[in-house]
Amino acid sequence: MRKAFSTADTLSWRWHDQGRQPSSFTARYHALVPAGELSWARRRVTVAAALYPAVVDLTAAIASPVWAAIAHSSRPGEFLDRIRRQVTGGWMPQGSGDPLRH
Repeated sequence: MRKAFSTADTLSWRWHDQGRQPSSFTARYHALVPAGELSWARRRVTVAAALYPAVVDLTAAIASPVWAAIAHSSRPGEFLDRIRRQVTGGWMPQGSGDPLRH
């Protein structure tokens, strides 16, 4: 479970760095931002908190032996659809630049 969480956290941050946060991220981030300017360190903590629900959902998919088998099969579409519905909020991880597709 620890490895799955670490992987999910890394993937979520890479998506964030690419500007591809889950659709719920922006509202959650703005709800967490205190009044005034955030320092870089505090901004990072707030981003982590806003990403956390997606990290947990992605961890569940990665840690599941059934879903892992589907993800590593010749037909990972069902796994990617689950990620689209439950983690990313509508966009499908795809293309060689997507961290999940490596």
